[in-house]
Amino acid sequence: MLIAALIFGVLGGIVGLFIGALVFIGDLVDFAFRGGDTNTAGLLVLFFALLAIAGAVMCLKRPWHGAALMFLSGVGSMIVINIFGAPVFFLTLLAAFSAVRGRREVRR
Repeated sequence: MLIAALIFGVLGGIVGLFIGALVFIGDLVDFAFRGGDTNTAGLLVLFFALLAIAGAVMCLKRPWHGAALMFLSGVGSMIVINIFGAPVFFLTLLAAFSAVRGRREVRR
C-alpha cells in the first residue's frame, strides 16, 4: 500500500504542477476569482503540488506524516482554486488513505 501511496501522491503532485502552471501562466480560473489575483493562486497551487510530492516520498518511512502532508495539499489546492483542484484533491486523498492503510509495512 505504501507504493500505491507513493504513486498516487506523485501523480497528484504532477497534476497539481500542471494545473498550477495553467493558473499562473494561462489565467485558467480568471472568471472564478472576479477581480482576485490569479498569480498568487497559481503560486499557491504550485506550492501545494510540491508539498504533495514531498508527502508522497515521505510516506515510505513515516506514513502518518506523509499522509498529513498529502491531505493538507489536497485540501489546500481545493480551497484555492475550487473545482479545478478536484483531481489533485482526490488523488492526494487516495494516496493519504493508502499511506495510512499501509503504515504497518514500514521497516526500521
